[in-house]
Amino acid sequence: MNSRVGNHLKRSEQKIDEERIRNKDKSDRATLEMCLDPKTMEIVEKWVKNKRIDKMHGCIAAGKEANVYLSQSTCNFETMEPYPEGS
Repeated sequence: MNSRVGNHLKRSEQKIDEERIRNKDKSDRATLEMCLDPKTMEIVEKWVKNKRIDKMHGCIAAGKEANVYLSQSTCNFETMEPYPEGS
């Protein structure tokens, strides 16, 4: 195979690989007006579905690199054991 054909095949393979790879940008992790980004929303919804948290009260602090949200649960998040009565 001559070098011209080989180079063409290599460029074609690179183009296919580039199309296969999904490029991510800041918009995938962006928050709007102090709301959760899409990936974090998926995680919170999973926790609610799995009964790890009962209620999400909202954002209590927002900063340059992180937001802090207040949630409520009747179980210890790590052990998933119910809290003793009166706690």
